[in-house]
Amino acid sequence: MSHRPIRVLVVDDSAFVRAVLTRMITSDPDFTVVGATGRGSEAAGLVTRLQPDVVTLDVEMPDMNGLDALAEIMRTRPTPVVMVSSLTASGTRTAVQALALGAVDVVGKPSGPRSPDLHRVQEELLAKLRAAAAARPRLTPAAAPPPDRQAPPAAAQPLARPAGLAVVGSSTGGPGALHSLLGSMPPGWPGAVVVVQHMPPTFTASLAEHLNAATPLTVREARDGDRLEPATVLVAPGGHHLVLAPDGTVRLDDSPPRHGLRPAVDVTLESVPEHWAARCAVIILTGMGVDGLAGARRLHRLGARVAVQDEESSVVFGMPRAVWEAGLAELAAPPQDLARWLVRAGAAWPVPGGKAGDGP
Repeated sequence: MSHRPIRVLVVDDSAFVRAVLTRMITSDPDFTVVGATGRGSEAAGLVTRLQPDVVTLDVEMPDMNGLDALAEIMRTRPTPVVMVSSLTASGTRTAVQALALGAVDVVGKPSGPRSPDLHRVQEELLAKLRAAAAARPRLTPAAAPPPDRQAPPAAAQPLARPAGLAVVGSSTGGPGALHSLLGSMPPGWPGAVVVVQHMPPTFTASLAEHLNAATPLTVREARDGDRLEPATVLVAPGGHHLVLAPDGTVRLDDSPPRHGLRPAVDVTLESVPEHWAARCAVIILTGMGVDGLAGARRLHRLGARVAVQDEESSVVFGMPRAVWEAGLAELAAPPQDLARWLVRAGAAWPVPGGKAGDGP
């Protein structure tokens, strides 16, 4: 039995990029491009008229930027949107804001017809369009910070050991869920947080900046040699696995992708030292696939507590479903409720003691 192809609307102010994206998309018989426009202001009207399954949306356009076009689409006919961003500071920052506001995913814009990574971009684009077409679009109430807002530098102060560790894994739909989760955390929370979000290189710095404006915790992109600190969130950089050393420091690892992903949630979870497990909480948020299942199973066996985002609030109930159906999670809930669960879990952690090199 033949299936109806996935219908795509392409929105980009560059005729060249529209042509490249159309060629990429229609190279796969599972897709068809039902329309294209160079004006963000026309996007919502075309969505209503053509009723595509998914939209590719440029970030920086002269008449209406990606944020405004996304908001108009969601007001008129909520539809899954994949942002297509240039790899510039302003482009990635706006794309991350759009993700926090309800866009499903983001793809780096191809740099030219002979770009050496054009084949990789095409594979990534088709995979993300396929996932987005099955997603439930959710316009989140997240208030995006001004595009030129910069994360404040980390304060120079003596390092204190965290009471425990939370590892949060997320993928498709993750930026909005992370905004809700971390935005619901109280100031001065005694644990350290590591976030592994599936996202291309250059985008995770903008994600950390955006999340830093949403929560009383300090959020920054992780650097090799960083130490886990209380009330501090380290975001795994795109293109690198994040590994936790026994002395409480972070190592960036360029070993092969896991599940086709780098960073991968499983790599981070499997690096958590065994003696940390009693003071470790694992949260698996919205996303496609099973990344996080193997690591959550290991830490659950060692005594860590595990929770997942529920199906109703997830854009894609894939990663959390895998953990939930394996019987590893004690709770499935929206991100705000997961924050309350994490606070309660942290309250049971003992006051840090022992040597500084013992980790959390």
